[in-house]
Amino acid sequence: MAAPFPLDVVVVGGCGHVGLPLAIALADRGARVAVFDVSEPAVKLVNDAVLPFDEPGALPLLQRAVASGALRATTDPAVVGDAETVVVVIGTPVDEHLNPDPRAIPRALGICAEYFRDGQQLVLRSTVYPGVTRRSSGWSRGWASTWTSASARSASPRAGP
Repeated sequence: MAAPFPLDVVVVGGCGHVGLPLAIALADRGARVAVFDVSEPAVKLVNDAVLPFDEPGALPLLQRAVASGALRATTDPAVVGDAETVVVVIGTPVDEHLNPDPRAIPRALGICAEYFRDGQQLVLRSTVYPGVTRRSSGWSRGWASTWTSASARSASPRAGP
């Protein structure tokens, strides 16, 4: 049996406009939340209970969550191993011709791959190009023996099993 998880949720890419409000809302509802982001300045701001962007009504919730210890931010990818649920909020970047890069999510997961544990669930809460969920699901089977395609399936009808 796997050891219990010290956190409820880790939000990957969590200091941005999608991830941080989600992390704040979860912490405000009692979840133990960590935010993983590669931006050191944004991580510092969040840990100082300062919003890195304007989000109406979020500042007092962020301040309360940080002060209570319910929310913390880090640049250390090992934090993904501390939570039962990992929510990825990386968008799909486009090039100068607006061609999507479907490798962004797998690349972000690759940074964290060695820290995933059996028993975790992976949620892609991102606007992703068709096929990204399937690619991430297939890739994940290589490093988490108990994961199935269902644990990384999108709500999109295009994703399929």
